[in-house]
Amino acid sequence: MVVGIVKYPRQADDLKLRWQGGVREGLHREIVKLGWPISSKPNVLRSAPPLRLLREFLPIAALLSGLVSLAIWPLVRSIEQGEVATLTAEARGALQESRSDIEWRFFETLADIRVISQLPRVREAVNSPTPEQLRPLNGIFRTFMESYGRYSSFTLVNRQGRSLVHEGPADLTPGLEESTTCANLTQGHEALLAKAWALDPGQFVVSPVHWYQDQATKPACQPLMELAVPMGGSPGKVEFVLLVHILLNPLLQEQHRILQLHNISVLSAILDPQGHAINSNTTASGHIGGSEAWTARPDPEAWLAIRRILFEQNIFPASLRTDRQGLFIFSQVNPLNTRRVPGQQLEDGTTRPSRQILAMEAKDWPWVLLIQIPNKTLQTHEYLGTSKGWTLLVALYLSAALVALSLAYARLLRRLSQEDLLRHSAELELLARTDSLTGLPNRRSLEELVNYELARWQRHQIPLAVLMLDLDHFKTVNDQNGHAVGDAVLVAFSRTCQAELHNTDTLARWGGEEFLALLPNTDHCQAETLAERLRQAVAALSIPVLETADPAEAPSRSAATLRITTSIGIASCHDDSGNFDTLLREADEALYAAKEAGRNCIRYVQTGLQTASEWCPKRRTSHLCSGMAAQE
Repeated sequence: MVVGIVKYPRQADDLKLRWQGGVREGLHREIVKLGWPISSKPNVLRSAPPLRLLREFLPIAALLSGLVSLAIWPLVRSIEQGEVATLTAEARGALQESRSDIEWRFFETLADIRVISQLPRVREAVNSPTPEQLRPLNGIFRTFMESYGRYSSFTLVNRQGRSLVHEGPADLTPGLEESTTCANLTQGHEALLAKAWALDPGQFVVSPVHWYQDQATKPACQPLMELAVPMGGSPGKVEFVLLVHILLNPLLQEQHRILQLHNISVLSAILDPQGHAINSNTTASGHIGGSEAWTARPDPEAWLAIRRILFEQNIFPASLRTDRQGLFIFSQVNPLNTRRVPGQQLEDGTTRPSRQILAMEAKDWPWVLLIQIPNKTLQTHEYLGTSKGWTLLVALYLSAALVALSLAYARLLRRLSQEDLLRHSAELELLARTDSLTGLPNRRSLEELVNYELARWQRHQIPLAVLMLDLDHFKTVNDQNGHAVGDAVLVAFSRTCQAELHNTDTLARWGGEEFLALLPNTDHCQAETLAERLRQAVAALSIPVLETADPAEAPSRSAATLRITTSIGIASCHDDSGNFDTLLREADEALYAAKEAGRNCIRYVQTGLQTASEWCPKRRTSHLCSGMAAQE
């Protein structure tokens, strides 16, 4: 039995390469669908030898390394400045949070005292100050002291300076002599009471911060602030004053936690305008006393600069860097600023009267919130000038060179990969328009060309003909000899037809064993002549095949000859064939007529003819056109 092994070595090699190429390009098409570069790495390595890499990489690497090296020094400086700026921003955020917290706590305190002064029992006692009416006030005051912990004492004083009701330590009542240790920071109650008598009911007067001692805190002094609330009587004729002692340590106990930065050791303090530490984390429990009374106060030069920025230039929050004490970040806070609810912006008309809360001395307000980052802490962020810094610099220089080299190499890889992608894109475009087996244009490519030629025919009436060719009994060839021989037959058929066609003609594989020839500038007579020449060339084609399936035995085996024939249908443009579908249908009908007539013949169908002109081996005429005219 004849088996499908092609004898011609060139034809077999060509077929093998085409099949391998088809599989390879099929993989490329799948890769393109996924959006990946088409085999960029093998092609790049193949197209970029080491010498080319050295020539192209080294100048780029040297240039980039130099630029990066020049940028290292300011980069390190900017990193250092950025870390300091981050610390400053974090400190300013802490100051803002602390400021809001202090304002809110004082707002709550003033609200408590207002509630106390407006209680019915308290108002009744003020209006009728009998012992029976005054006695329940001690319980009310004690409840507030135990509930909140920030009130040291409540005292109700009449105009004669006599204490009608007192709840709290006895050593804090008006007129008692305070500790001599804290006397230098203490002011008496007389000035506070004198100012309170001149106020209207509902207003407040606040004393400056002063310090006191008790048995629990000796020898340290605790900060205390007094608040006087006029009560009873008519405006300008107040009969009583409620004197409240407020402990600032419980009130400000959360400030050290708020002012502490993340993983950074800092000093924080709340200072009065004279620089006295009202609350500080530099001493135990924030107390001020003895030799520790000034530990939280900056040096005179730094403090003068801070005062000038805050109280003269009105800039806050602000920062100050000194060589001796490090970095200061500071802001103002005025706990008496109750014209708005802390954290809220009230509408016009809903604010409190601006003169509701008065201070004894304007110079005692506002306070100063201060965060100090010592130089020792800041130096942990300075890399230059140390062994660690030089090690980092060397590492950065080496890293910059490596990064520059990598960037240059990656840039070249990208460019070569783009070139490879463009080349494969062109190959894919070619594959999309050609048949992978025969190399002929495929159906898509032919349809575009036919539409162009039809447009030319419609405009300029240039003749146009189409040949539809079909291999006779091709299925039998495949069944008896195998698909390899069938593929070889298709290749041999396409080459034979191409050799007979003109350069302006186009032969395309339409599908399976069907081929379509587009003949521009060719009328019916010329198309029939060419079709006959094609039929004869195919009939004369002899395809040798071997009678063994083993290629190693091919030289010692005899060869069989395979012959093929073709049927051809012809269609040409006329007035009714205005599109490709009509032209294709007529060619297909002519081909079907040739098959019905016994194959290996030519048929032509044209609208208006009762029969089809034919050219078969069994019947020949002296002239094609004259024979057709006789049939018409």
